[in-house]
Amino acid sequence: MTTANNSTTPATAGGSKASLPPIKSTEENHFGVLLLIVGTIKIIFGLLFGIVFLVIFLLVTITGIGPLIEYCQSKRDEKEALNHDVILQAHPEMFLLDVPGDINKASGGMAYRVMVRLTKPTSDDDTNNANNLPPVIFPGGLASNLMTMSRHQDELTKQHGFTVVNFDRLGVGLSDPYPTNFNRQPPSAVDVAREMNFVMSHCESVLQTKYKWICVGGSMGANVATAFMTLYPNRIGGFFNLDGLPHAFLQIQCKKFLKDGQMIMNMMRRLRWTGLPRLAFRLALQSTLPVMGDAFTTRQFIGVMCRDQFFVATGLEYTTLMRRSLG
Repeated sequence: MTTANNSTTPATAGGSKASLPPIKSTEENHFGVLLLIVGTIKIIFGLLFGIVFLVIFLLVTITGIGPLIEYCQSKRDEKEALNHDVILQAHPEMFLLDVPGDINKASGGMAYRVMVRLTKPTSDDDTNNANNLPPVIFPGGLASNLMTMSRHQDELTKQHGFTVVNFDRLGVGLSDPYPTNFNRQPPSAVDVAREMNFVMSHCESVLQTKYKWICVGGSMGANVATAFMTLYPNRIGGFFNLDGLPHAFLQIQCKKFLKDGQMIMNMMRRLRWTGLPRLAFRLALQSTLPVMGDAFTTRQFIGVMCRDQFFVATGLEYTTLMRRSLG
């Protein structure tokens, strides 16, 4: 006994069956429509942002308001907010340290100075407690400087009795910029690790003690800390990774991020004369500045990010995330 074939698949002229295209479900259709709407919104917002940016750019440049304000603010920063003599007088815990040119290859063999902030407990109780506590070192993250971590540094010292060292790398923050007569090459994480070791050794001579250090590395600082532990495994007693990424991940996943970051820094450097980067930083950091502590002023936070050396150093240091060779 045979049964009837109720298949609705049509037959071709040769007798073979032709397959029908799969029918999309209602959910798939809705998802496709949603993606189309989101893509359209992104395009609209991108166009609106471009139009607003163009209007602001033309307004501040044609009228000359932006360049005039940037010129006046930069001159004021040089005389007051970012003047080494003014800062060192206001912060006796800070000092400039001479570093030999063979420490960091990015110096081109020239000696340079880095700004160091060394905070120690002051009360009798904290001092006694500090005798049993290892010192803490902060290798700064990408685009950060010793001001960025000042709140954490002060809390560790004042509330917990730790001796804490923070410093600005070559070209960063209040340290000397990269030499202008040298073909600039990005420092590797190993270069920064050697620089950090030099700072730590000097601070040990100041403290007249020698402990294993606790290293707190945030962002790119975690990569520097990893390089440091490879070079000097007996100098570190503990390591805290604050949002740092493994070096292998950076090698594989972050090449586009690094390329885009360098492009953005170069673009902002070219726009610095207009005053737009200063305005962007002020707006972007408005909600962040209060949580960075009160050791430094808003003008100092903003001013250090609006100098030419900030854009040069940050652009170069995007590569520092990728390079960790021991050569």
